[in-house]
Amino acid sequence: MSKTPSLRDARRAKARPVLTEQPPAAAEAAQEPAQGVALGTGRTEARSTRKRAPRATPAGLVRKSAYVPEGEWQEARAAYLADWRAGGEASSIAKWIEQAAQDFARLSPQQRGKVIPEAAPRAADGTVSGKARSYTVAEATAEAMAQAMADDQQAGRWDSESAWLRGAMARAVAAARRREGGELPQAPARLPARLTRA
Repeated sequence: MSKTPSLRDARRAKARPVLTEQPPAAAEAAQEPAQGVALGTGRTEARSTRKRAPRATPAGLVRKSAYVPEGEWQEARAAYLADWRAGGEASSIAKWIEQAAQDFARLSPQQRGKVIPEAAPRAADGTVSGKARSYTVAEATAEAMAQAMADDQQAGRWDSESAWLRGAMARAVAAARRREGGELPQAPARLPARLTRA
């Protein structure tokens, strides 16, 4: 025989807090730590917050970076192809830049002073169309560049490394243009990583 609830029992039930059940999806989301799922494995793996380490520079090489306006960069690419077609040894644009730097470093400060690259063209909003170009050179080339810039400073010329390299490239471009009779070839949108001869 069931006992009829008393008035006291009814008051206790009313005072007791009511627990609402969280939807399964929401409950899992609240309890699940931040983690990712490895696709194709079904396993969960903790997300990595570490940044990818920069690519190591091979031994004997020095990584450099120079800001080059877009127009000068396109001329350098065209001159590189013209020099290769004329029998040049630089099989990549990076090696062509290094060769230009080596040749420029062999000049006297007075000779380098005659090759002053024009100021980078600016848009109406004051920005320059170009970007920083990263390249590697042999340690000996980096040392020759540093010595040449030190000699230029003694002669009263205070170029940044980017400006100095732009001068080296401008001189190499001018030489290629003279060999080509005044007009450089049209470089493709994407250069091969390395040129080879038959």
